[in-house]
Amino acid sequence: MLHPNQRKSPYTAIDLGGTRTALPDTCSFIRENTLGELGISVLLRALDENSKPEAWTGWDGDRYLVAECEGKPELLWLTLWDSQTDALEFETAYRGLSGALVARSSLALAPAIVRDGRETLIYSDAFAGFAGELAAAAPRRQIATLSELREHYEESSR
Repeated sequence: MLHPNQRKSPYTAIDLGGTRTALPDTCSFIRENTLGELGISVLLRALDENSKPEAWTGWDGDRYLVAECEGKPELLWLTLWDSQTDALEFETAYRGLSGALVARSSLALAPAIVRDGRETLIYSDAFAGFAGELAAAAPRRQIATLSELREHYEESSR
């Protein structure tokens, strides 16, 4: 939607489904989904109307998982970017909005963000001890079609 001329350009699909079985006993899975470049742009602009497009341009894939742990919502969100510069621009924008995020959510603290090359990993307290391990184990696949997307999630669930 943001780039009609790139409609069939490949991006990286990520599956966090395997994370569900790694959740602590005190947590229950709520949902897993992809925000996408458009969703990230809407989120960032909702938190700061002056957000710059550089913060979401260069998106190459993302996936988030929400769980309830001891009665509180918890988040694990992995984003992939076209370049390290794109990842840094997203990280910088996110850090600048963390206070607004807490004010608008039911989170007690802003989720942490860690950048490694083209990836950023955002996680709340319940995932602090093992977020990196979960993200590293998440299957990733370059896709460009709906059938490739279906295949990716079918293969990951086996």
